[in-house]
Amino acid sequence: MNSPTPPISPLRQRMIEDMRLRKLSDKTQSHYIRAVRQLTGFLGRSPDTATIEDLRHYQLHLVDHGISPVSLNAAITGLKFFFTVTLDRAEVMAKVQPVHVPHKLPVVLSREEVARLIAAAENLKHQTALSVAYGAGLRASEVVALKVGDIDSQRMTLRIEQGKGHKDRYAMLSPVLLERLRVWWRAARSQGKMLDGGWLFPGLNPIDPLSTRQLNRAVHMAAEAAQIDKRVSMHTLRHSFATHLLEQKVDIRVIQVLLGHKKLETTALYAQVATGLLARSHQSDRDSVRLVGAAVGHCALEVADILRALGDAWREAQHSHLSRGQLKVMSAIEQCRSAALGGHVWRCQSCGHDEIAYNSCRNRHCPKCQASAAQRWLEARQTDLLPVPYYHVVFTLPAPLSALAYTNKAVSYGLLFDVAAETLRTIAADPKHLGAQIGATLVLHTWGSALTHHPHVHGIVPGGGLSPDGARWVACKPGFFLPVRVLSRLFRRRFLEELEGAYRAGQLRFFGEFAALAEATAFAEWLAPLRACEWVVYAKRPFAGPAAVLAYLSRYTHRVAISNQRLVTLDERGVTFRWKDYRAKGRTRHKTMTLGADEFMRRFLLHVLPSGFHRIRHYGLIANARRRENLARARELLSPPAPNAPQDSQETTGMAGSAPATFVCPNCGAPLIIIETVPRRHPIRAPPQERGVA
Repeated sequence: MNSPTPPISPLRQRMIEDMRLRKLSDKTQSHYIRAVRQLTGFLGRSPDTATIEDLRHYQLHLVDHGISPVSLNAAITGLKFFFTVTLDRAEVMAKVQPVHVPHKLPVVLSREEVARLIAAAENLKHQTALSVAYGAGLRASEVVALKVGDIDSQRMTLRIEQGKGHKDRYAMLSPVLLERLRVWWRAARSQGKMLDGGWLFPGLNPIDPLSTRQLNRAVHMAAEAAQIDKRVSMHTLRHSFATHLLEQKVDIRVIQVLLGHKKLETTALYAQVATGLLARSHQSDRDSVRLVGAAVGHCALEVADILRALGDAWREAQHSHLSRGQLKVMSAIEQCRSAALGGHVWRCQSCGHDEIAYNSCRNRHCPKCQASAAQRWLEARQTDLLPVPYYHVVFTLPAPLSALAYTNKAVSYGLLFDVAAETLRTIAADPKHLGAQIGATLVLHTWGSALTHHPHVHGIVPGGGLSPDGARWVACKPGFFLPVRVLSRLFRRRFLEELEGAYRAGQLRFFGEFAALAEATAFAEWLAPLRACEWVVYAKRPFAGPAAVLAYLSRYTHRVAISNQRLVTLDERGVTFRWKDYRAKGRTRHKTMTLGADEFMRRFLLHVLPSGFHRIRHYGLIANARRRENLARARELLSPPAPNAPQDSQETTGMAGSAPATFVCPNCGAPLIIIETVPRRHPIRAPPQERGVA
C-alpha cells in the first residue's frame, strides 16, 4: 500500500508561487527548493527563523565539506530568492556572498577521440544523440528536447526551441549528420520507439524524452569504453565542435551564432584551446595581446563587438541622453553581418565548399560597410578626373566653434561646407591669384584621431580652372595653388558672418555651458575673440597624377570615426586603440590610448550625422548641375591626352568585360554561387493601438 504524499507547507507553497509568478524554469525551481531544504536540515528548524549568523555558519559548513564554487553559488542564489522575495528579509543575506569561480579552460577532444567516443556508445540512440551534440554543437538539454519536426532537410538546419536563456535559434545540419539521423529514425520507427511528430530521442516511454541524466551517463560509459582519460561530459562535445570549427578558420562570429552565445567573449574562449591557433600565436607575441578574436587573423576586435558586449547596459544608463539617430546607428552596427539581418549560403561549384555570409547593415557610420561603398563611389568618379595636378586643402573650425557645432550639427556643418567652397571659388576667381572658375569636392570629417569632436572639411581641387569667358584653361603655378593665409582670413570672416545670420534667424540652439549665448549681447561678446584668432586652413602638395587622386580619395570619402584596424583590445580597463598625435614628430606620433568603454562609445557616437545630411559635396565646375558640360569643355581646352591614354581606357574596358568573380572560393578560387537565402529576423513591434469607434 502506497503511503500518502506529505502535504506541502504553506511556506514552501508561497515560494513555489513566487517562482511561478516569475516564470522560472522547473529545473531552477527544483534547485531553489533543494537549497532551502538543505538549509532546513542544517538548522533543524524552520528556515524562516534563520538569522544572519545562522546563514554565515551554514556557508562555512558548506565550504568545510568541500562543495564546489559553482554549487556553493547556486545554493546562495536559491537562498537569496527565498529570503529576498518570499520572506522579504534581504538583510539576512548581508554576510552571505558568492565566491569566485576559478577560470578553467574547457576540455576538448581531438577528432579521433570524438569518433572513438561515439562508436563506443552502447546503442544506436545514444550514438546518434552524441553525434548531434558534436555535429551541431548542442547542449545536452537541447539534444533531448529535439523533436522530429525540428529537422529541416531542405534548409539543412536544426531548430532549437527555447534553448538557454529561453531563445530560439537554428543550428547547422551537415549531410553526414542528416544521414545518421535518418538511420536512427528508420530503426526507431520500425521498433515502435518513436511516435509521429514526437521526441527525436524518446525515453523508455515514447511519450517522454530521454533525460539529460541518462545522456550524461551514456557519455561517461562511452568514454570509459573508448579508454579516453580526459574528463568527458556532454558539454565536452559542444566544446570540441566549436574548437574544431575555429581550427578550420571558420569566422568566430559564425561560431557565436551557431552556439547561441550572447557575447563574443564567451566564444573567444575557444581560441585559447585551438591547437592550430596556439601554434600561430607563438609566432607573434604582439598578436597574443588581443582579447577578442585575436587568434583568428581576419577576425580582430571590431566596434560591433564592443557595442554587442556593452551596448545594452550603456543604452539603458544613457537612455535620456541619446538621440534617435545614435540609437539607430548602435542597432545597425550590432546587427551588421549577423543572422538578424539575414544572409545567404555560398557554394563552390568546383570543390563543393559552403560558406555562410550574412548581410551588411549599410549604415554610413558602420566601419565594416564603407569599403564597398567607397569603391563604388570611386569608380563613378573616375570619369570626372582631369589630366591636371590636384591639390588637397583642409578647412578647420576652431575649438570654441566645434563645441557649439555639436548641438547645431545641421546648421554648422552646412555652413562649413558652403563657406569653404565659397572661399575657394572667390579667391580662385580673383585675377590677382588665379582668375578662373574652379571646381572642388569637399568631404566632411567630424573627428580627431582620438575620437574628439573636431569638424573640418577635406577638399580635393584641380590645379586650375576655366577662364571667366570659358575660352581657355587657366593653370595654377607649379606646386602652388592658392595662398592659405588669404584663404584663412576670408574663411574666418565669411563663416562668422553666416553664423551671425543663422543666429538672427533663430536657427541656433544653446544648451549647458552655452545657454547664456541666447542673449544677443553675450553671443556678440563670445564671437569677438574668434575674429582675432587664427583659423587653420592648409593645402598639401599636388598629387602625382589622377591615379594618386583616386587612391587618396579612397582614404577620405567613406571614412568613419574609427576603423576596426585601429582597435587593439577590450578588457577590464576599457578599449585600447591606436591614434596619431600630430603635435609630436617622427615615430613618437603613433601611440595607443585606453578609454573606458562608456567613454569610447560616447566619443564614437559624437560623430553621428543628422539624418539626410550629405557629407560629400561637389562645387563649381564639378557641381552636379552642369558637371558633364564643364568637364567636357575643360578636356577640350587642355592639352591632347597622351598616346597611351586611349589604350588605358581600352584596357580598362577589356578588363571590365573579363572581370573576375566578386566572390571566390577560399579553397580553390572558383566562383561561388548562392544556393540558399537566409531571411532576416522580423523586429518585434508593439501591437497597433485600437482606434475609437465613432
